[in-house]
Amino acid sequence: MRLFAFQLATDREFNSVLTEEEVEGNNFVSDKLRSGQYYWRIRNIEKTRPSSPWSAPRSFTVQKISLPGVPQRPLPADGADLKLDRERPGVEFSWDRDELTHTYLLQVAREKDFENPVLIQKVRGSSWKWAPPEVGEYYWRVRAWDEYERMTPYAERQEFEVEVAPVALLGPETETVLTLVKRSRLYASVGRRALLDRAMFCKLPRQPV
Repeated sequence: MRLFAFQLATDREFNSVLTEEEVEGNNFVSDKLRSGQYYWRIRNIEKTRPSSPWSAPRSFTVQKISLPGVPQRPLPADGADLKLDRERPGVEFSWDRDELTHTYLLQVAREKDFENPVLIQKVRGSSWKWAPPEVGEYYWRVRAWDEYERMTPYAERQEFEVEVAPVALLGPETETVLTLVKRSRLYASVGRRALLDRAMFCKLPRQPV
């Protein structure tokens, strides 16, 4: 296997050499470089004759990319009681957006340990709407996910409860006086229960007068 001398410096003249190594093969790996500009060069090492001159130096720049922050101000907040109805048929999750990323991983579960999530969603943006399959207690959490496939820790777990809002009575209004004549029918109507996705109504049978 061929043997090379490797030099790494912070200046083109190699007055400030950071690394000088003998390398077997055609690559050298370093994970200790800070942000900045560097120069490197190599030459053959010969055992039986003089080594070759140094190659022309090449430069590169190291730029450290910060990891996004843990999502802040998650909503619904811990302990929220959400009553779903026709006007609010689902749960809207939201959090503060980090300028270093646009992608997040959202999880919803019935258990605190998230062992069997009912929702795992990759979200582009800082909000997501979800229709829960049933009423009850849920837990949710979210974390940032950057373009280099790095993830932050999850934000603090939040608990919320989903209930069906009370039925909205549409009519007759309170204290309405109804005058019934022969062959008349009285209808009472109520609002829709969005979670069950079906309309409810009450039809009173015809009564003799």
